[in-house]
Amino acid sequence: MPPDNPNYLKGAAFGFAAVSIWASWSVITRLAVTTSLDAWDIAALRFGVAGLLLSPFLVRRGLARDRLGWLGLAVIIAGLGAPYALVAAGGLHSAPASDQGALNPGCYRSSPRKRGHPGASY
Repeated sequence: MPPDNPNYLKGAAFGFAAVSIWASWSVITRLAVTTSLDAWDIAALRFGVAGLLLSPFLVRRGLARDRLGWLGLAVIIAGLGAPYALVAAGGLHSAPASDQGALNPGCYRSSPRKRGHPGASY
């Protein structure tokens, strides 16, 4: 695929945006928890803003309970939801962002994935 293809450029821009968001999250969270915010504030900001932005999609499409089941939904909420943000922000209070940046990607690779779900790797 040639680099001048609009889909290639669009994909590269989205990839750069995703890397930038995740790379800056560790640094900004570390700065926040070492200055004036605590882990609870970070979790409230993270999920409050996301909840407001994604609420129209939630109203229109639901919680995906029919595709994931109650157990799958509970695993996602418990493993990658507020508990994850609280533990990560709490850890960043005591450890440098570079440590979190090195360990964080392993958390997602070890999370359970439902067979047949798009993006699942085996």
